[in-house]
Amino acid sequence: MPLLKTRPYMPLLPTMNGVELRHIPGTVGYAVGDDGSVWTCRAGRTKNGLQLFRKSWRPLKAIINGEGYPMVGLSPQKKAKKWAPSPMYLVHRLVLEAFHGPCPEDMEGCHNNGDRRDCRLANLRWDTREANHRDKLRHAAPRVKISPDDASMMVKLIDYLSLVDIGMLYDVTPARVSKMIRPFIGSRNLRGRLLPPHQGIRKHDRQKRGHQM
Repeated sequence: MPLLKTRPYMPLLPTMNGVELRHIPGTVGYAVGDDGSVWTCRAGRTKNGLQLFRKSWRPLKAIINGEGYPMVGLSPQKKAKKWAPSPMYLVHRLVLEAFHGPCPEDMEGCHNNGDRRDCRLANLRWDTREANHRDKLRHAAPRVKISPDDASMMVKLIDYLSLVDIGMLYDVTPARVSKMIRPFIGSRNLRGRLLPPHQGIRKHDRQKRGHQM
């Protein structure tokens, strides 16, 4: 009898040297590591809605939002519509909730070293908004000046690179890149630009090219 690729129960959390994994509260089939990694063992569902799971856990790839924070999409236990996209969650908050419990009232997730992409548990804490603001001021880098020539080059690069990629080239946030080039190409043409270009032609690009044909 062939082995089934999926099963109606979750496998045990994997054990890795130096990394502790815990289930993400309020989810089924998702876990997070104290190194900031996010994992899943979810598969599809049966016709009667039973959730199936893989035999092993696999890591999820995070994306960087416009403010520079890593995010992942976690499917709810029951979607309102089958085609509805998965809600996006901040990775640093998932780590804190899994290891330190729910966010206390009037507090938010803070990065000790000021690096928004560093979601290790040792670098995170629940703290007040005032303390978080002081961290941002303490770790803030000198504001990078963008010349008109740089802005013109960003407009040319947006057809080949994402906002995140361009921001890394000029050492600025994706939100600032968007603000710099929006007067030239309009806000509508920036929809979906956080996605890397290798994921295919975006829907609005396909529609635009279709009208030109």
